Amino acid sequence: MEDIFNFVPKEDSNWEDIYFNIKENWPRPGMDLSLDRIKSYLEFLGNPQDDLKVIHIAGTNGKGSTGTFIKSILEEGNLNIGFFSSPSIISDTESIKTSSGYISYREYSERLLNILRNWKDKFDEDNFLSFFEASTIVAIEHFKSINVDIALFEVGLGGLLDSTNVFKRKLIDVITHIGLDHLGVLGNSIEEIAAQKAGVIQEGDRVLAYPIPKEALKVIEEKSSKLNAKMTTPDFSNIKNVNINKNGSSYSYENFDNLSLSMVGENQIYNSTMAIEVIEILNEEFGYSIKGESIKRGLSKAFIPGRLEWIKYKGIDVLMDGAHNEDGIDGFVSFIEENISERFNLVVGILKDKEYKKIYSKLAKLNCDFYLTEVPFEGRKLPVHDAVETLKGFGVSNVYGFEDPEEAVEMAIKKSNGNGPVVITGSLYLIAKIRNFLTN
Repeated sequence: MEDIFNFVPKEDSNWEDIYFNIKENWPRPGMDLSLDRIKSYLEFLGNPQDDLKVIHIAGTNGKGSTGTFIKSILEEGNLNIGFFSSPSIISDTESIKTSSGYISYREYSERLLNILRNWKDKFDEDNFLSFFEASTIVAIEHFKSINVDIALFEVGLGGLLDSTNVFKRKLIDVITHIGLDHLGVLGNSIEEIAAQKAGVIQEGDRVLAYPIPKEALKVIEEKSSKLNAKMTTPDFSNIKNVNINKNGSSYSYENFDNLSLSMVGENQIYNSTMAIEVIEILNEEFGYSIKGESIKRGLSKAFIPGRLEWIKYKGIDVLMDGAHNEDGIDGFVSFIEENISERFNLVVGILKDKEYKKIYSKLAKLNCDFYLTEVPFEGRKLPVHDAVETLKGFGVSNVYGFEDPEEAVEMAIKKSNGNGPVVITGSLYLIAKIRNFLTN
């Protein structure tokens, strides 16, 4: 596609190909540490974001899972829900989904082309919207066009200057677990990172915050108080009768007994508890009437591909988990130690802007052979040689390096010979590529 500004699709066009051409050829904007671009364009559209009832989800870990639990519960309550999230695992259209499914490649592409033309005609051609900003606009337009009852928006990075931070008034701001991720971009301490996440809070908002370390929680409390926003945190001591295994979990919370989750891992108990609290706030403070049975069914049906997900490939058990930062790796390692006793093959790919040395130091204690690979993300991928040398520096000798993720997986599966599972972890971009490879 030579000129995406003047491109006119044909009726029989392959819209998936068109979408990826648009994405690949999207103008590269300059650095703009503000929301001026997206706010200007939304104002040009008549501020459609103001017509949505929004739940805004920020945090380091658990955003996607918490949002998925909330969406599933609300759908069981017969509400039409929109959810904008990232990154995608199955398809790029997965990032903009509603109760009836993913946005089509055709609608996604047509809306992107419309944004390009409008921006070129009416705005600063040298300061284009980023692709993520444009995708946020597409989500807003799509959700409004089909009249969703509630729109969930997951923050892409940080919160304060994230392109999703364009809503003047929301139903609830949800701030999930906060940890040290994107150091140097969001800040160099837990307090600085918490301040970025708390940037989603607006005057008079309703805030639900994960019971994070007190120094981070204090930042959110102070921001909430300053903006007259009511903030609460769930009491995790009310979680009882916990049973966790490699295929799911069950637990009780407050007045809810025998809650079951198909999403695997201890962290999902806490994420689902956050979702329960969101539903109770909607019922008690906003006049919704989501029943307990909808909560139970919604929690049990909620699912995210690539998050401690088991699949079969060539008769081999394969576990995939997008544990892409220190907190995520801590949960991953804990799950492996509690649920996999035999030796296994582990495929890993970490982006270079993560705390990869600390991540590899945590993985080094696992009883496995390591198949390290590069994440398919130009500009952020860690060269496999550097990854291998880092891991060997922690006393690990059984390490193999591959530039190509598919080659790493095929070799790990071949060498497993059916003795023990193959496990894949690291960047969600890696998980997306490998999952699509394994599931065709």
